[in-house]
Amino acid sequence: MNKTLRALVGAIFVAIIVIASSPQVAQGSTVSLLGFQDFSDGKSPIFAFELANAGADESFPFDGTLFGSDILDDSLGSFSYTHTFDLAGETPTDAELTIGLIDHDSFDTTFPTDTIDLYFDGVKQPDSSFEGISAPPSSVSVVNVPVPLSFIMDGELVVYLAAVSPGPGNDGNGIAADFSELEIRAIPEPTTLVMLGIGGLVIMRRIIVRN
Repeated sequence: MNKTLRALVGAIFVAIIVIASSPQVAQGSTVSLLGFQDFSDGKSPIFAFELANAGADESFPFDGTLFGSDILDDSLGSFSYTHTFDLAGETPTDAELTIGLIDHDSFDTTFPTDTIDLYFDGVKQPDSSFEGISAPPSSVSVVNVPVPLSFIMDGELVVYLAAVSPGPGNDGNGIAADFSELEIRAIPEPTTLVMLGIGGLVIMRRIIVRN
């Protein structure tokens, strides 16, 4: 093999290793969507008939069901659902959950009321992002929440949201779900890329031998 061809083979081999191990080049994502986004962030007010009509063809709990009631004493709504997904051998780098939550009644931005608790796989999560973002009398809040990677390694994420206190001036707190989207960003498994590169090297070797 002459020096030029040897240098070319070496360059191809190095390129394969660099590309296969570079998250900047190889990063992809997995998205799990439950329900559909029927309402934009901040839409207010939301009427019960709008909620029912928008979710008519969607799966529970995104089907327009209202959990709890604002006017019944101690009626605090809650619901849960499960995202399932296949990481397909990829290595997750970070994950984010986007939730469309309806009517959780945390209005005051100066002294916001903590009306919502959020759990992943039964473990309580920080929920300050839900505070002070509602509009009276009812509104939609689209909230982005980071998901620790430890909760997604098994291909499942159980999400539980519960109203834990009434909104200002209410006896209870009724809530509803518009949609939920889980996005997992990951480094794809490099095996395919490496195998293609090795195949290319084999073909080049055969060409070189024949010459």
